[in-house]
Amino acid sequence: NQCLMDGVSKEDISRSISAAKTLDPAELRNAAQFTESVIERFYPPNKERQGFLAPWLSMAGDFTFEWGATTVIAGFAGHGKSTAAGQIVLDALRQDVRACVASLEFKSEKWLQWIVRQATSMPDPDHDLIRKSMAWLGNGLWAVDIYGGAKADRILDIFKYSHRRYGTKLWVIDNWSKLGIPDDDYREQKRVIEMLTEASVVHNVHTIILNHLRKEDTDLAISQSGKLGIRGSAAIGDLVDNIFMWWRNRKKELEMKDLRFNQYTDEEQKKVKYAPDAIMNCEKARNHDHEPRLALYFNKPSHTFVEQLDAAPYTYVRKPEVPKVAAPKPRRPTIDDIRQERRQEKASKTASQELDDFLSGEGE
Repeated sequence: NQCLMDGVSKEDISRSISAAKTLDPAELRNAAQFTESVIERFYPPNKERQGFLAPWLSMAGDFTFEWGATTVIAGFAGHGKSTAAGQIVLDALRQDVRACVASLEFKSEKWLQWIVRQATSMPDPDHDLIRKSMAWLGNGLWAVDIYGGAKADRILDIFKYSHRRYGTKLWVIDNWSKLGIPDDDYREQKRVIEMLTEASVVHNVHTIILNHLRKEDTDLAISQSGKLGIRGSAAIGDLVDNIFMWWRNRKKELEMKDLRFNQYTDEEQKKVKYAPDAIMNCEKARNHDHEPRLALYFNKPSHTFVEQLDAAPYTYVRKPEVPKVAAPKPRRPTIDDIRQERRQEKASKTASQELDDFLSGEGE
């Protein structure tokens, strides 16, 4: 009625009603709008667009570190979690994934020294190879240069900037215990893990968080608590997408160092030797059909883990090969060469005869 009173024609009123749209909240979308995205989930154009693969081939068909997800790697202190994380970072770089790492347990230069050792498969690379490795790392790796405790909010701000400015897609926090959250402050732990997991989704990156397990009587056996043994709030295990439990076989190490090991039979020694040095068990894989379990062996020179005993590690940065120079083929002597050789022989005989004459007194 108001429109008619204001002189608006019936045609204009009808046209406006036909063109009207609902004022739905921006977050409300019809399911059909996601059709193409859902098709890509079923049939991804390529694996790289969905995430990156682990450095161990046996996981390739079962697990991908997907974008928009968060992974926890948990284990006892000193069991090799940081070593494994460094290997995962290196292989991500090899797959052209840029990474930003907050290694809070070590100063940046010490952590990068380990990374260079892993990249070169050498405990003592020379200066040139170190520079070559650092140049390769510089193409895709950024470090949060903070040692010791750091606020999670500050680290996340740095991660977000590295993503906007440099395109990082992998974020690593080593270690959860260094975020300055009291062990009994479960509310703050829940807030932080919610903040990190949500950031992974919003920015379409993958975040890896290393964490310890609760103290047990011994670390010589695999923790029977599983993901429930992760130190901190239960929200950590509930909210992340993937959980890997990492265990180092200290029992094998102690047994091989024992003097009585040499008294074992060959079969007994072989059984101990072929036992894995580390086990990586997946306790949760939200977006996967399988939960991979790996038995790994430690390669001491490279500080990496391989899937078969005495297998060669993957070398990410190699020394430049010195081109081999072929030895020149022997040349057939010419007539001039032969004449020159005879002149030299004659001159040599003359000088020798003069010396003999001098010594015999004839040259006085």
